[in-house]
Amino acid sequence: MEYSLYGEKVDCANLGFVVDEGGKYSVKCRFTIAPDYGRFSVEVNESPVLPSVDTYNSKLSMMTVELGILELKKGENFLKLVQLDKNEKAVNSLIGLDYLTVEKVK
Repeated sequence: MEYSLYGEKVDCANLGFVVDEGGKYSVKCRFTIAPDYGRFSVEVNESPVLPSVDTYNSKLSMMTVELGILELKKGENFLKLVQLDKNEKAVNSLIGLDYLTVEKVK
């Protein structure tokens, strides 16, 4: 559990990943979407990338989200998922990151 700038508690996941050299990378996330999944924001290295991703779906499935071309530093970088709320149709507000794709842009 972490706290937002305004002092309220927020649920989040901070996930580290490593690149061998600094530079520009195409970054994509593959998320589970389902009836019990919610909305969240995405940050990379403490910079907002997506203000809101809604992973509600009436059936269990997958969704790929392009985070864009991002400047990453050599070594460890961080992907942060911050839980916002649930879709009004959802029965919960879960988050499921299946994998992260990071490809160097030439």
